[in-house]
Amino acid sequence: MSISAALVLLLPLAPATSPVLSQTPDSAAQSDEGPHPRPALEWSLREWRAEHGLAWRILSDPETGYAQMLFGAQAAAPLFPRSDADWFALADHFVRASSALHGVAASTLFGESVHFLPLSLADSSDKIAVSLRQEIAGVPVDGASVELLFALDGSLLGLQAKALPDWSETIAPTASLSAATAAEIASELFLAESGVPATSSGDPLLVIAPVLREGVRRGQLAWRTDLFWRESDYAAQGWRFFLNAHTGEFLRAQDLVHEFDVGGTVSTKATTGTSPDSGSNPAVAQPMVRARVTSTTGQTVKATGKTVGKIDLVVT
Repeated sequence: MSISAALVLLLPLAPATSPVLSQTPDSAAQSDEGPHPRPALEWSLREWRAEHGLAWRILSDPETGYAQMLFGAQAAAPLFPRSDADWFALADHFVRASSALHGVAASTLFGESVHFLPLSLADSSDKIAVSLRQEIAGVPVDGASVELLFALDGSLLGLQAKALPDWSETIAPTASLSAATAAEIASELFLAESGVPATSSGDPLLVIAPVLREGVRRGQLAWRTDLFWRESDYAAQGWRFFLNAHTGEFLRAQDLVHEFDVGGTVSTKATTGTSPDSGSNPAVAQPMVRARVTSTTGQTVKATGKTVGKIDLVVT
């Protein structure tokens, strides 16, 4: 189990103005408006509340018609977890128990990570976050996961589904379009988008890409390719392209390079003057005069005094 201070789920912080169902079962109904036929969430929520408590709420996903978040209360665990395997078993149990709400098939989910969240350091209680990735027919669903938040005794505190629900279709995991052809098409798209040819690229990866069609999120077998252009003294360009794995049709693109303006003072502890560290000359906090910063792209920025350097961070 890894130790992490990053909170994966912030379910209890959902704003009061979000379109969640009320805590009263009789007023839990949602309309069937929207492009996706909405499942009977109100009935599923009533059943869930009858077993686990009336305080549970859901936040629906307009692109699927299912619930994307389940939160607001605590559901007792059927076992006391003592290992990562136990936490994954608990996650599977609650995914199956709540499947009528989020619509994600447990058979498409696989254990990804278990993180201990030391939230007692922030005047809360320590928790466990479990992440499950989604694969269909052995092909990963791009960006798809189900995240669960637990108390240390294994009771469920919240669930967030970012996966393809209601998967009843069969999909052949074999692409008609070759990876080489997909790479060529992606290179042409990069040139058209950036105005410069890519200087580096990753190998195309076969994935199931969630795409919107007439307002509904569906899965499409696709080639995913990352391409970059880097040149000294110029801002980097990076794009991720998704192409239909059978026809080469462009599905969507994702910008991989993001720029941020960050300002502030960097301090370090050092002794004053040239004398060594000693009881009479302790290290004290003072502004850092010189620094060298290296980014993941290999760029190095030297800063002296108030000199501001710019580096490109590639987000993958």
